[in-house]
Amino acid sequence: MALLATIVLAPHGLTGLLDRLFPARPASMPRPEAPPEKAIPNGPLLRVEGLIKGFGGVRAVDGVSLTLEAGTITGLIGPNGSGKTTLVNLISGLETPDGGRVLMGGKNLAGQRPDRIARAGIARTFQAVSLPEGASVLAAVAAARLERDGSIAQAEAHALWALERLGAADLAGKPCAGLPAALRRRVELTRALARQPAVLLLDEPAAGLTDGEKAELAGHLRAIAATGTALLVVEHDMGFLLPLAGHVLCLDQGRPLYAGPPEGVRNDPAVVAAYLGEGA
Repeated sequence: MALLATIVLAPHGLTGLLDRLFPARPASMPRPEAPPEKAIPNGPLLRVEGLIKGFGGVRAVDGVSLTLEAGTITGLIGPNGSGKTTLVNLISGLETPDGGRVLMGGKNLAGQRPDRIARAGIARTFQAVSLPEGASVLAAVAAARLERDGSIAQAEAHALWALERLGAADLAGKPCAGLPAALRRRVELTRALARQPAVLLLDEPAAGLTDGEKAELAGHLRAIAATGTALLVVEHDMGFLLPLAGHVLCLDQGRPLYAGPPEGVRNDPAVVAAYLGEGA
């Protein structure tokens, strides 16, 4: 019985149990400080109009349009190769469109450098999480604030506030290297949020998470949307996405196949045939 209790309570040994009970925090850990609030206007924040992107003879994105409203969560679905990640890359500046517009605040951001698009108020996460492995979690998040804040100390204080907001303050002193998948995704999301974006693009944020972790993530995303931020969520897990999103866009071979409420996804014959499958 004692051996079983040890396995359950301390699977990583006594040192791991102590880390869980008393998370290590550097002596110089700053006090969390909320950054100045950044006003997000109501109504449409981002308009995508007729975006086109081709690679060789293949159009990965072919005339896609969508609008992201303040405080809403939009789901982006489709089979592998349907153009979902390419669309996110076009919006965030990692790819240059062959046609169409990305409008925010009346300005066309299509073809702009990623740093300029980020300054305009668009942040994103990636399918494959990439963190600075040699840095602490606090330093990794603070790096996203440096451009806005006047000092490293201020950036760290704002970063710790952002970590607390997502329930990850206990990770601040830990190295990014070796974090499990769920925590890496949370740190990446915190880095994106630290910039206080008006629009947040998430590329498969629930990939590799357990059901409990997905439920926790969904709660965080709803809380983010409640502040006025517009979210675009690329996801394959319909059990996670459909209860979360207020609007869903489905792509197939780069073209819009369905756009409407989430409850209509399972009943649309074209979506069922192309993506969900006949047994959906």
